[in-house]
Amino acid sequence: MIKKRIRNALAFCALMSILPCCTTVNIDNMEVTYNPSLAVPIGNFNASIFDVVDYVNADYLEADSSTNMVYYIWRENNNTINFDLNDFSYGEVVTFTKKLENLDPFSSLLGDGKFNIPAGDYDFTTTSSYEFRYNENTSEKIIEIDSVTISNAQFNCDINVSGISLSNENWLEIMFVFPNITNSEKNQFSIKLTSNTGSIRKKMSNFTAYFSDDKNTTNLKLFYTLHSNGSLSFEKNLQVDYTTEISSIDVNAIYGYFWSKDAITNDEISAEIPTDFFNQDLFVSNKLLFSNPEIYMNIYNTNGLPVRFFVDEIYATSNSGNKYYADFNGNKYCSMDIKRADTPGETAKTTIKFDKDNGKTYQLFEEFPKDIHYKWKIFIDDVNKTPRQFAFIPGNMKMDIEVRLPLQFNPTSEFSYKDTIDADFSSLAENDIIPEEIDIEYINIHLDIANGLPVNIDGTFEFLDENDNVVYSVDSVAIASATINDEGIAQLHSESHILLPFKGDDIELLFKTKKINLTAKVSGYNNESKIDIRANNRLNIHISAFAKAKATANLDSITNK
Repeated sequence: MIKKRIRNALAFCALMSILPCCTTVNIDNMEVTYNPSLAVPIGNFNASIFDVVDYVNADYLEADSSTNMVYYIWRENNNTINFDLNDFSYGEVVTFTKKLENLDPFSSLLGDGKFNIPAGDYDFTTTSSYEFRYNENTSEKIIEIDSVTISNAQFNCDINVSGISLSNENWLEIMFVFPNITNSEKNQFSIKLTSNTGSIRKKMSNFTAYFSDDKNTTNLKLFYTLHSNGSLSFEKNLQVDYTTEISSIDVNAIYGYFWSKDAITNDEISAEIPTDFFNQDLFVSNKLLFSNPEIYMNIYNTNGLPVRFFVDEIYATSNSGNKYYADFNGNKYCSMDIKRADTPGETAKTTIKFDKDNGKTYQLFEEFPKDIHYKWKIFIDDVNKTPRQFAFIPGNMKMDIEVRLPLQFNPTSEFSYKDTIDADFSSLAENDIIPEEIDIEYINIHLDIANGLPVNIDGTFEFLDENDNVVYSVDSVAIASATINDEGIAQLHSESHILLPFKGDDIELLFKTKKINLTAKVSGYNNESKIDIRANNRLNIHISAFAKAKATANLDSITNK
């Protein structure tokens, strides 16, 4: 179509030039020389940080919609911090004796010998207590428990009666009642003794035991019914001996006051870093120094214990075996308070942030790590007995760890990025674009570049044929950084125009080009500005071709075609 238009235009121009002076014109074998030019768009390249990261096949990138900050993030969630306040799975074995000789009806019948009990039922009551003995009070530990909630326990009692002979006709029934044990369906037990010994083995479930003193004692009432058929007799030493124990205790929660000089837990987590990111060539082969890695520890405390979290050390291990430590004002350790739950059922969240200011976290990434280690201790950190404290048993807290790597790099960082631009120049050689009789003088390739990244780019362009062979290359194309503010954030994109001239034999090489490989070597705006890449930063390259040619055409051949 272009070829036909050119021919018709030339013929028209020739005819118009000779019409005023003659009536007959012979254009046979007339030749006309003309200089056509042609501008053709070739392709566009448009890339953001997500295109770069797609190159490394990372699945952990997130962008903050308000700031456009881009983070590489991985998480270690649902870590359990276990702690041990004491062993609360047992109660004391308590032995006590109840002398009955001074109780009615015995005291009124009692003399110097053995006496008969008239026929009938006789009721009387005694009191005692049961001791758990959970409390401690030393220079190393204070435990003062005023109540416990228990899901399951075993009540055992062995009984021995002396001074009376029991039988099926003359028997003694004893009922055990715990008035300070509540919310239990089985807080009272009874036994009917038809002999002088007996035992109780009973399950207890879902109850709260309230204590009255530093021995963690709870009241125990004993209700007796003595049945006599008239033949029952007793002696002066009439008594009942008890051996009681509450065992196999499953404690849900304890209430009171707690303090320990020593840590209640000492633990470590080793968190592996996803290898599909740092093992990529982008990081292995380049110099990328993260300026402000962020480590968040979210601790969820359901206990009413005010605790202090003591970090022994945080360090990263590289593939080469080197260790790199976080630094807290010249120390490997630091500490902070952990919030307590105000009431049972609540969860208090404490977020601890380590970064360049609190821990010099960039030191952890002097080499790309394969894992990060966290060592800590936990102390109960309150000497006040108010407000009332509580803890669930077994004692634990939950902790989530999140490592966030903002794509912010120190000024001396450097890295290379590669991508391919579809750019088919072979179509220029087709006759519908450039006619075969046209002699091409030169072809200029224009690169119009808009750089919105806060980095300088040294670009290399490789022109590839259909077999990915390099047919032509251009090295060291300088692309200026976008203008940045004092924080290193790109403000206005820079515009560059790069001209690549092709003459002579190079034109034939250009016609073989199917695509262009771009290698971008990236460095900071200057030696003092950090590299802060945001989600909205883009690099755009528009490629076009301008061809200049010289052609000679015969008007007769043009007009007859």
